[in-house]
Amino acid sequence: SVIYFSDNFFDIQRDIAELSLDVLIYGDIGMDIRTYFLAFSRLAFVQAVFWGHPDTTGIPAIDYFFSSKLIESPEASEHYTEKLVLFDNLPTYYQRPIVPERLKTRTEFGFNESQTIYFCPQTAFKFHPDIDEVFGQIIELDPSAIILVLQGAVPFWTDTLLKRWRNYSDKLTKRIIVIPRQTPEDFLALQALCDVILDTPHFSGGNTSFDAFHMDKSIITLDSEFMRGRVTSGMYKAMGLFDTVATDLKDYAGKAIKLGRSVDFRLELERQIAGNKASLFSNKEFVMEFTEFVTDLSFE
Repeated sequence: SVIYFSDNFFDIQRDIAELSLDVLIYGDIGMDIRTYFLAFSRLAFVQAVFWGHPDTTGIPAIDYFFSSKLIESPEASEHYTEKLVLFDNLPTYYQRPIVPERLKTRTEFGFNESQTIYFCPQTAFKFHPDIDEVFGQIIELDPSAIILVLQGAVPFWTDTLLKRWRNYSDKLTKRIIVIPRQTPEDFLALQALCDVILDTPHFSGGNTSFDAFHMDKSIITLDSEFMRGRVTSGMYKAMGLFDTVATDLKDYAGKAIKLGRSVDFRLELERQIAGNKASLFSNKEFVMEFTEFVTDLSFE
């Protein structure tokens, strides 16, 4: 059954406590102020959190953090105050996005076929300064390159980025195009028409990467120290593909430029993704893993 709670924090806390739950699992902790403060209360014998917000909560009342061997480093247990649960599969049952019958074309977005479009579809706060070096190498070595980024949810975020990029190089800002935030349908269209999708180092894509892989698009990504920067590479691992996972920033830029300038390389990678992406979506093996873990919990 589905239970709807009021917007009042104390009412929510009371109502959950009255359910006398054995297990309480949060989809994320940190994306909403109410769930963040609820997590400090012991409202069930066992309390756990999924990876909707990809960092440890640091909250003593949260017992487990659900993650995966595919997206964590060997030292990952040191990064969490919770007991880290590493599933063999990606820890989600992700459904394929709905793709419209017709997607907008380059012309409709104001681009042309002579341009090599590099699209970095992440939210503005994920743009670590390391990405500036990558952008700089791309525009230097690919004369036809343009780099698309989305307007931030908060305009100040984008203003801050543009100021940073102007300080890095005037040439950079001439080749970076900030586009308005898109409808879900047009966002998929943008991913489909671009030549290269760029992940943000240190804080990778999640939903955006699932969307891109569903459209058979390659993403250049870089494994980072923490899980928040390893999600896209974990999807590649689930597919058994590794050609576009970089080892460092120089390798990242080199792979991006190769993908942008070599149509044959790009088409071959898209063919491989098309043949292996099924492992990312509606994965019942994860459901079985998760069910087994929860049913084996002890409430003594």
